[in-house]
Amino acid sequence: MNARISVLQPDIIGVTEINPKKARWKLTLEELQMQGYTVYANLMGRGSALYVRDTIRSAEVQNSEICEAAVWSEIKLRNHDKLIIGVVYRSPSSTVAQNDTFVSMIANIVNMKASHLMIMGDFNYPGIDWIMQTSTGAAQEDFFLEGFRDWFLWQHSNKPTHYRAQQTANILDLVFTNEEGMIENLQYEEPIGSSHHLTMNWICNCYVVRIQTKTVKYSYDKANFVKMKEILEGVNWKELLNNKSVEEQWRLFSTRLHSAVEKNVPHKTTGGYQGQRRKPAWMNDRVLARIKKKKSAFEQFRLSKNGINYLEYARARNAAKTET
Repeated sequence: MNARISVLQPDIIGVTEINPKKARWKLTLEELQMQGYTVYANLMGRGSALYVRDTIRSAEVQNSEICEAAVWSEIKLRNHDKLIIGVVYRSPSSTVAQNDTFVSMIANIVNMKASHLMIMGDFNYPGIDWIMQTSTGAAQEDFFLEGFRDWFLWQHSNKPTHYRAQQTANILDLVFTNEEGMIENLQYEEPIGSSHHLTMNWICNCYVVRIQTKTVKYSYDKANFVKMKEILEGVNWKELLNNKSVEEQWRLFSTRLHSAVEKNVPHKTTGGYQGQRRKPAWMNDRVLARIKKKKSAFEQFRLSKNGINYLEYARARNAAKTET
């Protein structure tokens, strides 16, 4: 996943099924932290996580319907508008009661009447035809479709998102919004790791407010280190630090050091928005080549649905994982 993030540099990331199947352990929130992002997570059941870039103001949204593996966040937009984003996972073995809670949870979010709403995740309704908005007759699918019509949402995923060798491809992963034009350039790409679910990338059209930052850049190659040394040598450190706590000593030392730097190192303050995360050192040409080959192999399998092509994809996937 880190390789994908390094290439795409997304503002929002949604991940489902973050807890392993039948594992004796579960992830902790600390393990889900990622530099440059604020993480919101629900670790119940299979779990879901939502990452929002630090430059975007966001906060967690609480829902009165407690549902496993669903997480919600609110993002501030201009003119007091807001975007509510949800990442959900519905188990294919959900009971009738669990499915009712799942539908009620989404209804609660819709009733908040946010100016912008986007819900994404693995809904596991293989029998729903989203073009015709009909189902094969399963009661849970019919119940969800009935709710979908009442919510007046748009569903943007119209191609299979779940591929497994020797099985029919299904549309299990969905993207809902309350405005038809919110989603652009929706792309279906190869799975992460050994998952059978595609990853989906798109552009969400909204007018987000980004956090503006100021950065001071120092030109140490042009610093007057001789003068800095004179300033620091002129301080009576023994007298200054005597009978002080460690915290007080550090504050006094760092204040004088910073003052010497400010006076003798040329610097300038730049304003603007925080940029993209730096590309990690391991993301070299060899890794990128393996990832590209993996993408190409999966596309061949997706088009042919041939078992031989799937084996070729599996080999390319494992090679990319090893190289990463």
